Amino acid sequence: WYGYFDDTNVTANTTNWYRVKAYNVVGISQPSVPLQVRVVPPLAPVAITASPFADQIRLSWYGYYYNYGWVQGFEIERAENVAGQPGAWSVIGRSPDYGNQYTDTGLQAGATYWYRVRAFNVLGLSPYSDPVSLSVVAPEAPDVSATPFVNRVQLIWYAQSGGTVGFKLERALDVAGSPGGWTQIARFNPQKNPYGNAYGNFTDTDRIANATYWYRVIAFNWIGDSPYSQAVSVTIVPPAPPDSLTAKIGTTNRANLSWVGHGQDEGFKIERAPDTGGTPGAWSPLATVSATNFNYGYFEYADNTV
Repeated sequence: WYGYFDDTNVTANTTNWYRVKAYNVVGISQPSVPLQVRVVPPLAPVAITASPFADQIRLSWYGYYYNYGWVQGFEIERAENVAGQPGAWSVIGRSPDYGNQYTDTGLQAGATYWYRVRAFNVLGLSPYSDPVSLSVVAPEAPDVSATPFVNRVQLIWYAQSGGTVGFKLERALDVAGSPGGWTQIARFNPQKNPYGNAYGNFTDTDRIANATYWYRVIAFNWIGDSPYSQAVSVTIVPPAPPDSLTAKIGTTNRANLSWVGHGQDEGFKIERAPDTGGTPGAWSPLATVSATNFNYGYFEYADNTV
């Protein structure tokens, strides 16, 4: 069961308490937990944020209005930047009671804008939220990382600011430890993580063994390009020697070998040498095996001479 009641005889700017009792033919219940209701204008919105996108700024905020009556909507104000402070404020829009966001469009490139929000109901306006400012500018430089894998380079980068609509990836050959001439090798639309931040990734394939490559990334939006990211270098080298080689004598004429790789191994080549006075003699190929998904190897060799 549930109930509903409208108290139509309340006075503005007062605080009232309410409680409810149930009853039936047997009697009346104990009262519910009392509820305090303030018949006043709403509290100021909090946690206002501003995010750029193209020539727009998207605003969002939060309001806690439990026990403060019905909020009819929100009023959004904007001011131009004057020496790092908001200038004259003007109302640019209203949002309904169920809305906690607003998009300001048609903004000027290179300009900085200030925003504040207040709630309202039939009793009046709330205090203003804290103001926030945002500049409509090109993105900041992305943050990029590069990891070699066999003859490939795996790159990932993240935008450091909102409003990014794409990325440009550049590559350069190494010249005496520094990048040579840069060439754009790809252009990407941004991906978005669950928090709305832009990022990208790319695998540069068929790289040459023992060569060093440099990479950098630019973010861009409708205003222009960001500064370059830091340049990162990657050298394509053969895999490191396997570790932890062990051998056990198996059943009959078998020797069981195992070892640990380093994550970039596509396979392993096993060699054998006879003992010559306590040191290995001439090495000869014995077998080639594929790497496992766990970066370790195992080989069982059977020979009547073992």
